[in-house]
Amino acid sequence: MLARITAGDPRAPQILLVHGVGDCAAGFAELVDALSATHHVIAVDQRGHGHSPRFTRSGLAGNPFAQLRDDLITVLEGLDRPVVWGHSMGGAVATEAAIARPELVSRLILEDPAWVDRPPAQTARIGRARARSIDEDLADLPAALARQLAQGWSFVETAAWAAGRTQVQREFVETGIVSAGRGVAASVDKLVASGVDAHVLTGTGMTCILGARGAEAVRAGGLRAEVITGAEHCVRRTRPSETRRAVWVDLGA
Repeated sequence: MLARITAGDPRAPQILLVHGVGDCAAGFAELVDALSATHHVIAVDQRGHGHSPRFTRSGLAGNPFAQLRDDLITVLEGLDRPVVWGHSMGGAVATEAAIARPELVSRLILEDPAWVDRPPAQTARIGRARARSIDEDLADLPAALARQLAQGWSFVETAAWAAGRTQVQREFVETGIVSAGRGVAASVDKLVASGVDAHVLTGTGMTCILGARGAEAVRAGGLRAEVITGAEHCVRRTRPSETRRAVWVDLGA
């Protein structure tokens, strides 16, 4: 069972929050606080992250992304068709879970989802670089925290990000696997075919996966996409007010 944080009235509409690689459920701290007034909020630690089970050696050698998808489907089967908010890898996992079992979700909010299709060698290279980056952050955590604060992140979000870094399974990070290997167009096509409503958020910053060009492709495929000026890959942390304005109507919050 995946570890989770819950908040709000259990009788209220449900929203499930799914983090990206190297993060954890606590990384949604401010969003959990804001949404718990109107929703029953469930934030999960994905496998290999936070306090959830780790990947086995055979799981890492097989298809770890499929395991992430199946973990999320298991969580969804115990809920009542929640809204699912996924960031980065979490957005890709939420996408694949919704494609496989559209009846389990009411809609998706996808924060710069990792809709990427990369050659295996490039995926592995990115994974090794990401693992080294985590090692460097942990070797000088005060400097790493200062860098996140300098981006405009709140202290609460920065502290939660640091917690995620200390708890992630490095062997999984090294794989570089953050998606099912679908690019933007293929992901949008599959979602549209599934009938699941999705609202995609991205930004104009250099760290964004989709950016303005990706948002155009999303719209061309038939889904909603919003580009928040100045937002980086972690849209909600770098532009929290604009993110809330973009999605609060969807949530009735």
